[in-house]
Amino acid sequence: MNLRSIEKILDIKLDTVHRWLQISSQHSNEVNKVLMKNLNVDKVELGELWTFVKKIFPSM
Repeated sequence: MNLRSIEKILDIKLDTVHRWLQISSQHSNEVNKVLMKNLNVDKVELGELWTFVKKIFPSM
């Protein structure tokens, strides 16, 4: 799902989605632990997530 879709579905501003991604990227290890424990996300999916986040925020 792209960021614009998230914006529309959650009825929030795109800046908010960006801020969430930026905050979560600063705490990637903690986010990974939660996702791996509670949402049954595999390591490949998490790798794809962080690759996407790095494209949006290259300075991270």
